[in-house]
Amino acid sequence: MTLKENVEQKLNWETLLNQEEAKKSFIWDFRERDFLETFWISDVHIGHRCCDTDLFLKNLKFIKDNEIVFADLGDLVENATRNSIGAGIYEQEQIADAQIEMALKLYEPLKDLIQVMLIGNHDLRTFKESGVNITKQMAKRLGTKYGGYG
Repeated sequence: MTLKENVEQKLNWETLLNQEEAKKSFIWDFRERDFLETFWISDVHIGHRCCDTDLFLKNLKFIKDNEIVFADLGDLVENATRNSIGAGIYEQEQIADAQIEMALKLYEPLKDLIQVMLIGNHDLRTFKESGVNITKQMAKRLGTKYGGYG
C-alpha cells in the first residue's frame, strides 16, 4: 500500500467512525482499581445436547462470587433453524425461544457485570432469515451494551 493509499484509507475510516451509527465503541473506566480481572464467555450453545451446563454454571457462579466483569462473545444459545448446516434442529434439546429465556434467566443476576454482548454465527441464523437480532434483543432486555451490528 502506498503512503497516499494509506492516508486515503485512514481518512475513510475517520469519516466512517464519525458517523452517528458507528459510535458504538465502549470505554471501560476501571482506573479506581489496582487490579482488574475479566472473564470472556463464548460458544456456550445453551439448548444443544453437548452444552456443558455444569461448567457454564460454575463459571457464572465464579463471576458472581468474585464480581468479575465479563463479555459475552456470542453463541450463548444454539439457535438452530431448519436451514442450519448439519443436524441442526435435531441436536437441540430446547427450541430457540426457550434457549433465549434460559440465557436471560442465568444472566439476569449478573447484568451489572456484563460489559458487552456480541453476536455469534449461531445468533446470526435468525438475523439472516428474519431480520431479528436475538443478541441485540437479549442485551436490551438485560439493560446492557450490545456490540455488534444489525
